[in-house]
Amino acid sequence: CNDTQPIDALGHDYQETTPATCTEAGEQTCSRCNDTQPIAALGHDYQVTTPPTCTEAGEQTCSRCSDTQPIAALGHSWDEGTVATAATCITTGELTKTCTVCGQTTTEVIPTGEHSWDEGEPILAPSCGMPGSSKFTCTVCNATETRQVPATGEHVPEDSRRNVKAATETEDGYTGDLYCGVCGNKLEDGVVIPKTGGGGE
Repeated sequence: CNDTQPIDALGHDYQETTPATCTEAGEQTCSRCNDTQPIAALGHDYQVTTPPTCTEAGEQTCSRCSDTQPIAALGHSWDEGTVATAATCITTGELTKTCTVCGQTTTEVIPTGEHSWDEGEPILAPSCGMPGSSKFTCTVCNATETRQVPATGEHVPEDSRRNVKAATETEDGYTGDLYCGVCGNKLEDGVVIPKTGGGGE
């Protein structure tokens, strides 16, 4: 009847003809049609042969081609350090650090610190309207520093009012104004006291 049916393509049957190396591509060829395709380079497979240390480089070697490459030194891994000599306001200190890997030590300078001031000695007491001042002395090196002390802002009223006037039958009186006995500023106005005389004209 001459009926026909398709037969699926066989597909390539590649065989390695040139092996790939770490750095160069290889080649594979089809056993049926001689078509060729590249095989990607394998890349190096490095293994550590000499471990690096904190200060010295190590070495790694490729397991395929024996190519070698250096491994950078690790560098020290310093701890937080121990204060060997504390710094003061006039002298530097010293900090000793130890590598947690190899145990090597190194020293660092601790910069001079701030003064250690005492509680201060009053020079001029502050008032309600005027700042004062105090002298502070470093308990380590005896350096001194004068600092301003803010005004208190609290007035001190005088014991008695000014401009007090008693009321009479014909004239009003006045309770008097209140002033600060320290700075002299008026703190409170007085109140008029009505005259005591009664009746009209």
